[in-house]
Amino acid sequence: MRIVNRFVGRAGHPLLADELDLDAYLSLRHIQVSMRGDPHGIVGDLLDHLGRRRNVVLTVGHFLMAPILVQQSDLVATEPRRLFEKWKDSEPLRFVWPPLAIPSFRVVQTWHSRHDNNPAHIWLRTLMRGVASQV
Repeated sequence: MRIVNRFVGRAGHPLLADELDLDAYLSLRHIQVSMRGDPHGIVGDLLDHLGRRRNVVLTVGHFLMAPILVQQSDLVATEPRRLFEKWKDSEPLRFVWPPLAIPSFRVVQTWHSRHDNNPAHIWLRTLMRGVASQV
């Protein structure tokens, strides 16, 4: 499964437009999801190559916190769109393509080959694949 990052904010955000230039994007107040507490992330790495920096005002340790914070504030996030899909009906969100190229990434399952034919493992892998496809 390939994951594509989108830029998201609440629908009524006063500074969020369908298209933002890089300066406008960088000036917004950003949330960064990082289990290690690192406010930089992949977007920060990409911006380093451009000699630019975004305004990260909050780092949260879990992906499930980002949608709630975005819905209830003028904070924005650049995270996988699928992360926000479950919350879009409870509070309107606005999805925008970020003004920089962020590579997609692939999510895969891995396991030791000795578990290839293990019925419990097969069941769990199938269950996880089904759940992940709905997220």
